[in-house]
Amino acid sequence: MATMKTGPNGPNGPAGTTGTTIQDDILNAPDAEMVCFCSQTSKGTLVGLIRDGVHSLEELKQRIGATGTECAERSPRGRCCTPEIVRLLRHAKGMLPMG
Repeated sequence: MATMKTGPNGPNGPAGTTGTTIQDDILNAPDAEMVCFCSQTSKGTLVGLIRDGVHSLEELKQRIGATGTECAERSPRGRCCTPEIVRLLRHAKGMLPMG
């Protein structure tokens, strides 16, 4: 079972994430888990776009409207969503096994 955690600022996390728990590894996260907090985009939405042929970080961010301005502040991960999106892309391209 994957480890769950709360935001880096303790149980209340960054602004807008009170009580939010997230998977340590985005590949093990449920589709409903929020990945991009500045555009409010879930893992399932990102996976769907990748399956529909969006295969670059830049295009994915453009399609979801990621601004990068609020993600690190709102995310329980305490950083921009780029590492998680890159991980999803690499997995889709067969560069990473699931889990």
